[in-house]
Amino acid sequence: MTNDNVINELRACVTQIDCEILSGLNRRGSYAKEIGKLKKKEGLKIVDEDRENFILNDIVTVAKLTKCPYSEESIRRIYKVIMEETRKIEEKND
Repeated sequence: MTNDNVINELRACVTQIDCEILSGLNRRGSYAKEIGKLKKKEGLKIVDEDRENFILNDIVTVAKLTKCPYSEESIRRIYKVIMEETRKIEEKND
């Protein structure tokens, strides 16, 4: 097998993972929409800094335990963006 073939196979694997990530984001967004509705109904704030800090610390711990190749800083940046975008879904809740 040539290096080009191996690269193409690996790229196909990455593409599959990208689809899985998107599927997870879709599920996360659906839950966020429901959470936003409940928060609105109960008069709660959308932003829960304690929860966000817990998520960040928890995911960094999981990343370390699973020997994730991404740095802690990278994981935190990625999840901060995910949480920021998720907040927008919670706020929108049309």
